[in-house]
Amino acid sequence: MRALKLLVVAVLAVGVVHDATAEIVRSPGGKIIGFRVRDASPPDYANARPFPTPRADAPSAPQADLIRRGADVKFPGKPSFVEGGEGDGERTPERLPVNRALQELEAPPPPELGSSDKPYTTSLVRPADQDWHRVAGKIFFVQNGESFVCSGSLVKPGVVITAAHCVADYGKNVFYRDWEFVPAYQNGDAPYGRWTTQMVLAPNAYLDGTDPCSQRGVVCRNDVAVLILKAKSGKYPGRQTGWFGWGTNGFGYNRNSQVQLTQLGYPVALNKGEMQIRTDAQGSTDPTRVDNTVFGSLQTGGSSGGPNLINFNNSVKRARGTSAGKQGNRNLVIGVTSWVGPDQSKEMGSSLFTDDNVSSLVNDACNRFPKACN
Repeated sequence: MRALKLLVVAVLAVGVVHDATAEIVRSPGGKIIGFRVRDASPPDYANARPFPTPRADAPSAPQADLIRRGADVKFPGKPSFVEGGEGDGERTPERLPVNRALQELEAPPPPELGSSDKPYTTSLVRPADQDWHRVAGKIFFVQNGESFVCSGSLVKPGVVITAAHCVADYGKNVFYRDWEFVPAYQNGDAPYGRWTTQMVLAPNAYLDGTDPCSQRGVVCRNDVAVLILKAKSGKYPGRQTGWFGWGTNGFGYNRNSQVQLTQLGYPVALNKGEMQIRTDAQGSTDPTRVDNTVFGSLQTGGSSGGPNLINFNNSVKRARGTSAGKQGNRNLVIGVTSWVGPDQSKEMGSSLFTDDNVSSLVNDACNRFPKACN
């Protein structure tokens, strides 16, 4: 896979260049590259709808074919990772209105797989405010006056990773607004509070439509973005919840470009999106889909931007002489939920994390707002 050096564009508004609440940020060449909003309106929590997850027009190849092709995948650099951090668990609870208008569906019985024949296990997380599940959360935002939900997770005390399609319209330089992140959201409970966003960063190639995609605007190489949160009394939520690390360039993948992953998110088709949902599956890198990772999943709209993790949750105590194996670093995000396959295929996909997308975004966020990362 060819490494793509990305420029970063920072945004935090939708076509509001003259918004009195926004401070315009320009590049040295004079181009608008961002907005820092001093004030934002809260989303409509009770009526927020799932933001549509981009849908692929055809299922991916069978698992056996992906395994064979995986040996030919060339990652763009040496596998690497950045460690996360633990929080103190202190709670600052708030209560949000619950969306009661959505229909709750029955969960399917196991074993779980669809027409794509990729096995997975999807389960309800209860409670979501325990252990490392609390690092993930629900994102509320506004597009054209309507409120929507996506998912995301902390990768620094005040920096959230999510999907680019949850912050901007592909190829149009059109951005949404008023993002709020609620870690460990559960049925209206916000045990660690709700956090507004002061800036958003996304790859310029995704924003201007030059990002390589096997299906334009749907299956793309760099569908990833970060939210930089506003501090409260000088503190960020990661100090309470902890934050994930991340892995790039195939960290955690085997020689056939496979990875065992855990997907967290808030799909509205499951438990009305009011509870965190977990999926465990085997992911395979698909060279015909710009090296996106493909995996089986029951999750749908609302799960976009949720973390795909390796070595998730608490570690175990090993007897003397028992090795942890290779690349056993825990709680690393290696992708965010980006697209869903055709109906009944029960598969999803994510852009591969590289130094040029996720690391570039987080580093830029930390350079702009060092206190959000320290």
